[in-house]
Amino acid sequence: VWTEQLKGMPFSAHPKVAKNGHIWNFGQSIHMQALIVYQLDAQGNLLQAKLVRDVPSGMIHDFCITDRHLIFVANSFRATQHGKNYLSHFAYQSDAPQRVIVLDMDNLDARRDFDIPPGFQFHFGNAYEDKGGNIRFTMCETDQDKFVSHGAKQLMRGELPEGGDPSRLCEVVLKTNGQATLERISDVMVGHEFPRFNPAFGGQAARYLYTVGNKAPGRPGETAILRHDLKSGRVDAHDYGPDNMVEEHLFVPSASPKGEADGWLVGTTLDFKAKVTHVNVLRADALSDGPVAVFELPYALPLGFHGTWA
Repeated sequence: VWTEQLKGMPFSAHPKVAKNGHIWNFGQSIHMQALIVYQLDAQGNLLQAKLVRDVPSGMIHDFCITDRHLIFVANSFRATQHGKNYLSHFAYQSDAPQRVIVLDMDNLDARRDFDIPPGFQFHFGNAYEDKGGNIRFTMCETDQDKFVSHGAKQLMRGELPEGGDPSRLCEVVLKTNGQATLERISDVMVGHEFPRFNPAFGGQAARYLYTVGNKAPGRPGETAILRHDLKSGRVDAHDYGPDNMVEEHLFVPSASPKGEADGWLVGTTLDFKAKVTHVNVLRADALSDGPVAVFELPYALPLGFHGTWA
């Protein structure tokens, strides 16, 4: 707690590190139409906490940054009622456009709003400003509500979630004329989730993005790790097989990297048959070759979604 005034305030699971080392994050109270935006220095000391009003109430789980901007997407899963548990507060509004809010890092009062078609997402990839001044960012998005309205509750009960349109890797372009577009990048081995990239290329026009993908019939989650070439559209992948559930893989750069894809992907898989967790290491530039090292734990770890590897 930095101050008594901020005690108990929400703080998301997805802080971002800017080029100057400053840490940005946000929090959202689901029924309050506002965000609180935090700026910390590299040592974690609070520099400012700013309340941003006029934000559709709902569930913003993640955000993305360019070198100069903070980007938040208020999706169409909105808090419309009070309920007995967290998810019961929400309803998917299929006619509600997603609101994209862009804040200037140097002046959080400088704001631009855009609308994109209705949909829902948890996680974002990279973001950057192109030569024409347009802001571009990637996210894993779906335009159906079966998972957020029903499937998530089934998963928490240990049931196989209902089917539906799986999330796909998409790109959003926020144009200087105030218009915005949303376009699907890939339908290869859907559904896509947990986008990651080489952190050295954050805020730049990075070529590669890594996601999980490919669903096995009768199994929860995904089975493969994918590398999306955003320039050529090519997808390189390693599928761990139908008896494995793959979790987020993080990019670890080589000690002396020779290019954007020179590094390793490190992540876990849950082996349903052996009932153990594997920690896998793959070459980021050769996923189809499979893991170069696999560490088998003598037990199954609880599924954790996110991790950090050093």
